[in-house]
Amino acid sequence: MAHLILRRLVALVPTMLLATFAVFGLITLVPGDAAQTLAGGDNATPERVAEVRKEMGLDKPFLVQYWNWLKGASHGDLGKSLASGNKITTELRQALPVSASIVLAAVILGLLFGVSAGVLAGMRPGSRLDRSLVGATTLGIAIPSFVAAMVLILLFAVQRRWFPAIGFTKFSDSPLQWLKSVTLPAIALSLGVAASIARQIRAALADVLGSAYIRTAWAKGGSTGRVVGKHALKNAAIPAVTVFALQVGSLLGGALIVENIFAIPGLGTYVLRGVLALDLPVIQGVALMFVLINVVLSLLVDISYGYLNPKVRVS
Repeated sequence: MAHLILRRLVALVPTMLLATFAVFGLITLVPGDAAQTLAGGDNATPERVAEVRKEMGLDKPFLVQYWNWLKGASHGDLGKSLASGNKITTELRQALPVSASIVLAAVILGLLFGVSAGVLAGMRPGSRLDRSLVGATTLGIAIPSFVAAMVLILLFAVQRRWFPAIGFTKFSDSPLQWLKSVTLPAIALSLGVAASIARQIRAALADVLGSAYIRTAWAKGGSTGRVVGKHALKNAAIPAVTVFALQVGSLLGGALIVENIFAIPGLGTYVLRGVLALDLPVIQGVALMFVLINVVLSLLVDISYGYLNPKVRVS
């Protein structure tokens, strides 16, 4: 397993270099003179344009700019926000825990309902329960998270008033109010995750349960929990792991929209403010963080493959 992890870490080095180059290359997408655009457009004074050009190093060759930015990013220095003047790493440390708490709650709900529904449907393929769950998962995949968020607000915040429609409460301030503030956003984000996991586990489990070694386990008198949980589900979980990692990555993108619907001060609000203000360092910092998160998820998927399928360790 150690050799597998080492090989994957080495393979991630060129991936991260290409990703950082692409993220820094966002500056070339700014129309016209990037310094003038970022300084305020046509109304920007020459002094402000020169200040922005010097502050962002735009007066140097592109590769020199990239190298300087990469050295700073490798040490956790992503520059300063053009709008607020604060360090981007400081602002990310404030916004990231808010988004992380919502995504974590969505992941827990998605796993809880997705695995349960997938196992129930996979154990009885073709049954009425199976058909009902397949229909429900199809609906869960088809509904965008922002549509689900607005429906949940209407049903449970406006009509029932069980949960707040907007705002966020820190866990340290009030655990109960924190739970109420993350419940609706987490449910809206978890629908697609739960539906995708359930469909993958259902299909894989129904196939694995027909295998010869599973029939042997039943013949030896194995209990349902032991045969399904220890033998069948472990092999059936392999395709679901890949889908789960992709879904967690997409959760981050969905959270940006859902956070703005619920007026939650997380990464969604932060990056939207940066886009509207053409605050390129903020956009670059958030994009780089998303790349790092997806790279870590990819590494975790590879490690889980090695655990679930020993043949992967020596492949």
